[in-house]
Amino acid sequence: MVHQKFQPVDDLLGKSHMTGLYVQACTLPYTLTGGNIQDVQNIQDSKPICYVDEHWLESYFFTDEVVEYLEGKVPHNIERAYINMGIHSETPRVHTDSGSKGDKTLLYYINEEWNKDWGGETIFLCPKCKNIEYITPFVPGRIIVFDSTTPHAARQQSFAGPKYRFTLAIKFRA
Repeated sequence: MVHQKFQPVDDLLGKSHMTGLYVQACTLPYTLTGGNIQDVQNIQDSKPICYVDEHWLESYFFTDEVVEYLEGKVPHNIERAYINMGIHSETPRVHTDSGSKGDKTLLYYINEEWNKDWGGETIFLCPKCKNIEYITPFVPGRIIVFDSTTPHAARQQSFAGPKYRFTLAIKFRA
């Protein structure tokens, strides 16, 4: 059953387009950026991210089908966009992307292949973070748009799967 607030869509991008995005994700220059926690050794965690600009998005992601799908669902102002390179040892934390009403986040699952046993789902929590409101499996090619004030987190991926879990995140400012 699909939750009314969370309506993932699959197959907006064709196979060759998905492959091109995956190749991009595998070859872009990533930098380690500060995370939001410190580990038990008081060392700030960091994660591999590659920021992409609107030109990159126009060239590699925004097909006519994607633009048509997003019409009326997101504001027109892109605040930032980046590709997350999730790794097995990462422990993603629950967070929000914005505190402003009307801001939206788009997640696109880049990997071309993903088995449900490999984890990596995205969980969405109720506003007070006491209950899980929705879980979407990591499905290659899936797009999900949600309110940026929604607490959410990626779930850790299994060592049985690929070394990297790639997601494109686009933050739209109202």
